[in-house]
Amino acid sequence: MTRNNHLIGFVATIVFLFFAGWFNYRNYLLKQPIQEEPATLPQPEVCNTISPYDHLFKQYADSIKWDWQLLAAIAYKESKFDTSVVSWAGAKGLMQLMPRTARAMGVPEGMEQNAEESIKGAVRYLTELERSFRRIPDPDERKNFILASYNAGIGHILDAMALADKYGHDKYRWKDNVEKYILLKNDSVYYTDSLCRNGRFKGKETYVFVREIRKQYQKYLQETEKDSLPPNHPH
Repeated sequence: MTRNNHLIGFVATIVFLFFAGWFNYRNYLLKQPIQEEPATLPQPEVCNTISPYDHLFKQYADSIKWDWQLLAAIAYKESKFDTSVVSWAGAKGLMQLMPRTARAMGVPEGMEQNAEESIKGAVRYLTELERSFRRIPDPDERKNFILASYNAGIGHILDAMALADKYGHDKYRWKDNVEKYILLKNDSVYYTDSLCRNGRFKGKETYVFVREIRKQYQKYLQETEKDSLPPNHPH
């Protein structure tokens, strides 16, 4: 019996110590100051960029009074923003300038694949083309002819304009007018015409080039307009 009493006393002591410890710990917690979680501050909206070269497009587009997104669209179409690209015809770099054109536009030899030199040279070339089409009254329409010439060379575009005029289309409008005749320059009925001074030309690439750049340009405009909106602005 004495042994049982000792066992009961031992268990009672353990239980007492357990609850005493728990109450002491509880009182300790109640005395601690309540630490509020730091308020979550609104994070600034991160603007997505079109490419690693946006700052260069912005810098040089200003000199030609073009939207920088249009320069970016040309670069995307030409190289997918890969400065190392060399085409089958020998065009190099971000803006895919031919070596002869690059030299004429002041790009130092061996620097065709330098992003800034490529953009700078391309903008100079676009400026020269703009002077050639200054008779086109609508500045936005003029850009279509400049883009087409960037791809095909100015001679073939002038031929297509002459053909459009001959067949009753507006030679100062690209879509559904001159673009039809850049396609027809692959047909002997048209490229043998005395108006065509630059011979046969497969114009499908140029036709697609202008349309795809315009489409990409509109996409970039929408993306950058959305990114420039302040946080919580209803898009």
